[in-house]
Amino acid sequence: MDPANLLINLILGIICGLLGQALRVGVGIKKTYDEATANNKPVSALFDWSQFTVSLFLGGAAGAVATLIYSFSGKALDQTTIPGVITAGYAGADFLEGIITNATSQLSGMQPPKLPVAPNAPAALPSLPGVK
Repeated sequence: MDPANLLINLILGIICGLLGQALRVGVGIKKTYDEATANNKPVSALFDWSQFTVSLFLGGAAGAVATLIYSFSGKALDQTTIPGVITAGYAGADFLEGIITNATSQLSGMQPPKLPVAPNAPAALPSLPGVK
């Protein structure tokens, strides 16, 4: 596949991934609306724009990855493969978001490792002459 066609397919894959993620976001907005109504709050108080933006970005990335896989396996994007790319945007964004959330929560709670101390080690290293 020549670079121009690959770029066109990649852009189409990003758009399909965004579409898949937009379908997922639609379900999330409905749940947010129901929760806001039940708690007598405005939807805007529960809607997180940064999470919305990141999830759309991840959907586009998942669509791009699916498109690259299709392209390098010799399959063209057509009416039989586009639903797969849309599905990749829907499910792949959830997968990537879960990995990122898990990794960042683990990193934020990490403490520096405690290094083992040898039984006969001095309490402090001796200072070098002339070094303060």
